[in-house]
Amino acid sequence: MKMHGSLFLFLIFLGQSLTGQGWSKHFNFSDPDVPDSGHNVLISNDTLYQISSKDNNDGLIDVISMLDTEGNIIKQREIDWANPWLGQKTFLKDGNKLIYVQHDDETLFDEKMENGIELMVLNLELDSLAYHYYPTKWLNHFLYVQDVVSTADHYVVSSSVNIEDFEHYTTFLWINKDDFSLEKTYVYEDQDSRVDKFEVIDDKIHFGYVRSRPGSLGSRTNYVAVLDENGELDWVWGQEIGARARTHTWVILSDGSTIVQSDHISGYPEWLKLDSEGNEVWRNRRLSENFAIEGRFNSATTIDMMETSDGNFLAYGQIFDDLNYDGEIDITGEVITYTAGHIMKVDATDGSIIWERTLLDLNEVGAPMGFLIRDMVEGPDGSFYGTGMSFPNVRWFDDDPTEGLNYEILTDRDTWLFKLTADGCFVPESCSELRVYTTSASDISPDNPEIIVSPNPTFDRVNIALPSSMHLKEILLVDQQGKILKSFNDNYGNMTIDLSAYSEGLYFLHFLTDSGLEVKKILKI
Repeated sequence: MKMHGSLFLFLIFLGQSLTGQGWSKHFNFSDPDVPDSGHNVLISNDTLYQISSKDNNDGLIDVISMLDTEGNIIKQREIDWANPWLGQKTFLKDGNKLIYVQHDDETLFDEKMENGIELMVLNLELDSLAYHYYPTKWLNHFLYVQDVVSTADHYVVSSSVNIEDFEHYTTFLWINKDDFSLEKTYVYEDQDSRVDKFEVIDDKIHFGYVRSRPGSLGSRTNYVAVLDENGELDWVWGQEIGARARTHTWVILSDGSTIVQSDHISGYPEWLKLDSEGNEVWRNRRLSENFAIEGRFNSATTIDMMETSDGNFLAYGQIFDDLNYDGEIDITGEVITYTAGHIMKVDATDGSIIWERTLLDLNEVGAPMGFLIRDMVEGPDGSFYGTGMSFPNVRWFDDDPTEGLNYEILTDRDTWLFKLTADGCFVPESCSELRVYTTSASDISPDNPEIIVSPNPTFDRVNIALPSSMHLKEILLVDQQGKILKSFNDNYGNMTIDLSAYSEGLYFLHFLTDSGLEVKKILKI
C-alpha cells in the first residue's frame, strides 16, 4: 500500500503535537497502478469509516476502510461481489450498524431478469451481519442506487432507472428496520427525474434533481420537490438553468427548508433558500469583489453540500485558480494554474460566506495533488473530515512551475482523506489565510538521499530537511539575477528559512556539498 502523509513538515521537524489540528493524507488501497478514489466518509465517536472505489480492470470494487481520527488505518475490507454504480450516498451509520447499498450485480441482463437493490448490514468492525435483495419492476433497464437515509423506523433508498434517453424514473423504497422487509415503494415519474439527493422529514420526502429537455442543449431545469406520507406530490419548485450551469446540488436542512445552488456562471455559484413550503426566502452569489483570493481563472465548482451543526452549510468540491495571484488580475497570461479541493462555509440565513478555503496539497516537487472533495462529515468536536481523490504523482510541465500554464495530471489517482478544524484549517495559525496550503512528501529511500524543501510554493517560510549522510559546506539563497541574498554555514540539518522580507517571485537555494552543487527552486507567492 502506498501512502503519502501530508502534514506541515515543520511541525514534524520541531516535534510539536498535532492534537486538535488537522491533517491531509493520500492513500492507495490497492496496486499503485490501479485508480483509487474516495467517495463517502462517516464518523462514529473516534472512528472514521470511508468508502473508496478502485478500478481493477474488471470493473469497480468498493473498499471500506476503518480509521482513527488521525487517519491511521485500523481495518479494511473489499466489497467484491458486485459492480457498484455509486450515487451521492451509499453508506450510512445507524446505531451500532453500518448500512451499505448498491444496485444489482454486474450484468444488466442476468438470469434473474430483474434489476434490484442490494443491502448489506455490517457491524462497526466491518463484519457482515446480513444481506438483503429487493427486486424492482424495471426489467432489463439500467438501475443504480443514488442515496440512502435513516429514519426512526425505516431505511429509505432512492434508485433511478434509465427507461430511455431523457427519461429517468426514481423509486423510493421504505425498508423496515426491524425485519428488513420492504413496506412500501414510491415511484416518481416526472420526466427525467433522476433524484440525486433526498431527506425524510416527518415522513415526507424532500428531494432535488435536474431535468434535461430532449432536443435542446441549453434547456435544463433545476427542481426541488416534496412527496407526502402517501407518496403523492406535495409541492414542486423549478427554475430553468443554462447549459453551462453544471450544478445540481442541494442541501435539505433539518427544519425542512432547502438550499439550492441554482446557478453556476463563470465559477461564481448562486444559492437560494426555499422554506418548507417551497417559497423563496433569499438569493445570494459568491461575488468576486468580496474575496481576496480571486484571480484570473478563479472558478469554484460544487460537488456537494451539507448542513453543519450550527444550522449553516458547507459547499465543497474543487477550484481552478492561478497560483501566483497577488491581488491583481494578471492580463498578460503569465499565470500558473492549478486545480485543488475547495470549501465554503455559508450562512444559511442570508447566503453570505462565513469562511472559504482552498485546500492545495503539494507533492515533493511542489505540484498540486489534492484534486477534489466528494464527501464531508462533521465530528462531535466540530472538526470536519472529508474524502475525495488526488493525483500524487502530478508534475509541472517541463518540470518548472514558473514556466508552464498548467501541470500534468497522470492517470493514477489516490483516495484523499483530510481533517480540518472547525474554522476550516489544517492548523489554527493558518486560519487568517483564505488559502490553506499543506505539503506532502513521499518517503525517501536511504540509498537515494534527497533534500526536501517545503512548502513550495510558499507564502513566507520554507522548511529544509537534509539527509544525514549529506556533507554540506554552505547554503546560499539566490535571486533570479544571481545575487546572493543570504548565506547559511553554521546550521545544518532540519532548518527553516524566512522569506517574508522578500518580494514574490522565484528564488534558488544553492547547496554546496563535497560532491558538488545542488540547486532547489522556491516560488514565493
